[in-house]
Amino acid sequence: MDDVLAKAREYQDDVQVRAKAHELSAEWHRWRGEVLGNATTIVSGIVGSAIFLTVSSQLGLGKDRFSWAATGWALVVAVIVCFLSVLAPVLSGLNGRINDSNQAATHRMSAHDYAGLKRQLDNFLLDYSDLNSSPERREEALKKLEAISQRLDAVRPDLTLTDLAIGRAKKELGRT
Repeated sequence: MDDVLAKAREYQDDVQVRAKAHELSAEWHRWRGEVLGNATTIVSGIVGSAIFLTVSSQLGLGKDRFSWAATGWALVVAVIVCFLSVLAPVLSGLNGRINDSNQAATHRMSAHDYAGLKRQLDNFLLDYSDLNSSPERREEALKKLEAISQRLDAVRPDLTLTDLAIGRAKKELGRT
């Protein structure tokens, strides 16, 4: 029975690390999504305003006319506007492609599933910690542990964790 309990403790440790790593990953994706979304909004607003002012100036709606042959501050402004006009669609495309909000939600669901597995393993260890080595009791424990193992394998196998996320989780759990 010691081997069964040792395997359950091994699963328990792995599940706890994965739950924490998914929590950290969810938070990271949420944060990156906010930063990228805010940057996209700000840059798009600046570009839109700059283009409006430039067109207004070219149409004679402003006091001064904008010239590409400008020097000094006018040239700096023109270069910044050009850079931002390229950056705005790039940020917008990245924000849509990376899909941080869905990644964060998926990591949160996985963290929830792993937390449920940890509770199930905690209960398993409490139920079978008496070290009663009768064949029936051992067989029952093995069946329950196999069911937990199958559930563990089924938790979002398509969602991977980086070594960085696992390392951070182990550090926060004091396992490094």
